[in-house]
Amino acid sequence: MDVRFLLVLLLHLLPSSLADIPPFVNDYAYQQGELGPYPRQTFFSDLEVIAPLANVVVEQQDGASPAAYVTWAGHGDNIKTVPQLLDARTLSVVYQGPQYDEDTFGFSVQTCNDTDYLVWWAGTNINGRAAGYIYIFNSTYHQVWNVSSIGLEYVDAHDVNLTPDCHVIYTAYQSRVFDLRDFGSDDFQLTNDSWLMDSYFQEVDLATNELLFEWRASDHIDLHDSLWPAEVETQGNESWHGWDYFHINSVQKDHRGNFLVSARHTNALYYIDGNDGSVTWTLGGPRNEFHDLDDGRATDFSWQHDARWIDDSLTTISLFDDRSCGYFYPHDKVSRGIIVNLDYDSMTAQLCDEYRAPDNITAVRKGGMHYLENGNVLLGYGSEPGFTEFDPNGTILWDVRFGPVMKDIDRLTADNYRAYKLDWVGTPHWDPRIAPGPSFNGTPVSLFNATYEDLYANLINDTAYFSWNGATMPKKWLVLASHDPTKVIRRKSLLQKIDKTGFETGVHIGDAGPYVCAIALGEDDAILGITPLMNIDTGMTTAIVDTAPSLYHQYAVFKKNWPQSHRGNKTVIEAAGLVAISLIIALAIFVWCRCDQLARMLSTVLKRRDYHPVAPGDELEKQIRPRQRGVSVSSAIDSDTALMSHGLAPNGQDMEQEVGERRTHTAQESL
Repeated sequence: MDVRFLLVLLLHLLPSSLADIPPFVNDYAYQQGELGPYPRQTFFSDLEVIAPLANVVVEQQDGASPAAYVTWAGHGDNIKTVPQLLDARTLSVVYQGPQYDEDTFGFSVQTCNDTDYLVWWAGTNINGRAAGYIYIFNSTYHQVWNVSSIGLEYVDAHDVNLTPDCHVIYTAYQSRVFDLRDFGSDDFQLTNDSWLMDSYFQEVDLATNELLFEWRASDHIDLHDSLWPAEVETQGNESWHGWDYFHINSVQKDHRGNFLVSARHTNALYYIDGNDGSVTWTLGGPRNEFHDLDDGRATDFSWQHDARWIDDSLTTISLFDDRSCGYFYPHDKVSRGIIVNLDYDSMTAQLCDEYRAPDNITAVRKGGMHYLENGNVLLGYGSEPGFTEFDPNGTILWDVRFGPVMKDIDRLTADNYRAYKLDWVGTPHWDPRIAPGPSFNGTPVSLFNATYEDLYANLINDTAYFSWNGATMPKKWLVLASHDPTKVIRRKSLLQKIDKTGFETGVHIGDAGPYVCAIALGEDDAILGITPLMNIDTGMTTAIVDTAPSLYHQYAVFKKNWPQSHRGNKTVIEAAGLVAISLIIALAIFVWCRCDQLARMLSTVLKRRDYHPVAPGDELEKQIRPRQRGVSVSSAIDSDTALMSHGLAPNGQDMEQEVGERRTHTAQESL
């Protein structure tokens, strides 16, 4: 497929100010990989931002969660992996965070001390394991904490959670020498000084960096419980490639101070005592302690991820059941999300709900289940690029893909460790950006799977493109343009006021420039920020805040006067609206009065003529109609009726008397 041809087709469908490419809708070519394994778009105003281009299989339905954003952190071969927030309405990127290393996992919004933070892990592969750090940002996108492990080499990627009192809990891995002679085979020998890749989690106080709790799997879980043979990936004979017998991938602390742990390589969940680290009970796996009331469907999960309590009574768990690890497949290998209820008195487990992935999707790694506030469920498929929202009954309300699924092009498509649907308010400490770019006959263009040099090198820059990475408050843009750089930030230079509909907005400047800037407006058209002043011919920009005193002064004056002028315009509009409403009411009253007057006149005529309705075909009608045949229209209307049609009495004497009375009255008034 010719990408340029596709691009031109897309552009003719876009609004005149929208630079973002809208999502595809259940597109066959997209799913077949004809647009590439990971379709993306870039932007003129912010070249660092590379946004995924979605294929919406099921558009968002009534009943979907009202949360405003979805998290995305795609990673894979030749993929720039960064944390991103996507608008849940348009799937446009709203925020792209910095790239700190090769991989980004677990991007989410979490709360501690009643404050929301963006939280994610970034790192790389060192000695066979994900090794990196945790990054925690506030609403202005300043880094508040950078977390490393205590006494271990690195923080692992699999899970990070903030507690309400701002403790951070994370997973970690570290190799150590261990006697593994029982776990080799005839074809793969292990020794008494082989290497075990052990699983840990730690709890640390963010304020003091004090290690509050540490748990190590091999101290409490028998290595014989592992369902992951060391020989599968020839693990155990090198320090950098130890046997990963447990593979911790989620940990959650509850309000009782205990921990719920998921281990992928034992197919089990463990409830860990927060005091001594002992195992209180085990759900699933070789040592399952619960009787399954649903013939195994509540406890036969395998290679699972993301186990979470979803009730305060600590009896109901949600988890993502991958069903496969890429080496071993059960009979039913379709990934699912499940909700399991536990009864501790009878030690039973019951499957409350099951949400099966559409199109037989099987996630062979990663994945998550987000239980939403309205009772819906969001499944993210990890190794398969997409997510699905279900209502509590299992009906699909929203199904989105970010590349072809189940097409055997693993690692070329984008993995996304977990997907979350949530709310966030971002107020960046940086200013909006602006850049020049071309258009097609005045219509802004988009960069689809390409760069500016690839597609638009021969076009003229006649359009201003602007964006504000991370800003969630802007609703509109004011575009100001002038031929005099000292007169741009004035009301008379207002070129256009337009809605913000995606990450980037473009406006054709034409002959209004070449100097242009854009102002972001929030609720009630409040001014939130301003781009630099740009010369569209050269692309040169001048920051308006602080660095250019004269421009900054103009902006300050404009910002000060804007509410008054805006209210003035609003008052004029409201006044015009009131006038229009008043005219409509007056016209309605006039029409009603005229209709009422006509009705009274008609009633008078009918009474004076002793008129009675005549139905077609009755005897009276037969008597009347012959007398009317052959009579002209003018002669059929007698003088009495003619007078009535003007509101005058048929009696000549009465008419003369009334006219005389009117003349006398008029003469008296003139005196």
